[in-house]
Amino acid sequence: MFIIRLIMILAVLQSATISFAQEQNITIPKLAISLWPEYDNSQVLVMYKGSVSGDVQLPTEIHINVLPGTKDPHVASVTLTGAHIHDSFEVKVDEKGTYISFVLKERNFHLEYYFNPFKPGVNDKVFNYSYKAYYPVINFSYEVQKPVGSLDFQTTPPSFQNFTDEKGILHFQVSAGSLAAGETKKVSVSYFKSSPETSLQKLEKSEKGTDIYTLISTGVLILLVGLMVYTYFGKSAKKRSKVQRAGAKRKKNTVHSEGNRPPEKLVYRSDREPNFCSNCGEKVEKDAQFCGSCGIPFHPN
Repeated sequence: MFIIRLIMILAVLQSATISFAQEQNITIPKLAISLWPEYDNSQVLVMYKGSVSGDVQLPTEIHINVLPGTKDPHVASVTLTGAHIHDSFEVKVDEKGTYISFVLKERNFHLEYYFNPFKPGVNDKVFNYSYKAYYPVINFSYEVQKPVGSLDFQTTPPSFQNFTDEKGILHFQVSAGSLAAGETKKVSVSYFKSSPETSLQKLEKSEKGTDIYTLISTGVLILLVGLMVYTYFGKSAKKRSKVQRAGAKRKKNTVHSEGNRPPEKLVYRSDREPNFCSNCGEKVEKDAQFCGSCGIPFHPN
């Protein structure tokens, strides 16, 4: 019983705290609304990023205006580290318009949902978006993402600056200044787009095409390098072969070694067989009567 009573007391205290917070004068120092047409589906993705002033006691129940007919929104309190805290919320309608009511536990909040302003089969896309401030907003702005592949993209009021995100998609920022409670600010967007593909689908296809192009380019580069290497070594081999043949020719024309000397050419051979002196061994004529060297007489046979 004690535990049940304690829980009831805590619930009453929390309710009283939230009720007290509802009586506070809430101010929104900064609110940025992003509009991303045909980003991940055929509709427009709407995202709110804002905060409450530092003098607001938390937790507190706050109201954020949205378009009529909003379904399945994503609502969260955002911590300093960027983590989202999801709690129950309600979509309500009163004299102030359609708004989402939820208990804010952190200074920052995030809200997003989709709406579909487009007619099927129409390539000239036009849509308007209006935000009616439930609380005073000191710094309010619109940011519109240009669909990938779209042409003649324009915003009214015109953008004061643009930037490209990490995916390479162009964003246009439209400043709307401050808003008083109950004041409405509108932005109009127009562009031409014939393809039904979303921005993400086009980016994915482009990345695949880039991969194929890179693969083909790499293959062509390897082929060219291979041809250059083949040509270089082919010419070198021909040059070496030519040098070797020239060397062999020069070697053939040089004086041969003793063991490989060519046979001598016979110019003259005498049919007369010479005689030799039996005393001194000198050569003498066959019919000589004495040796011309030592003078010894020869005896006829």
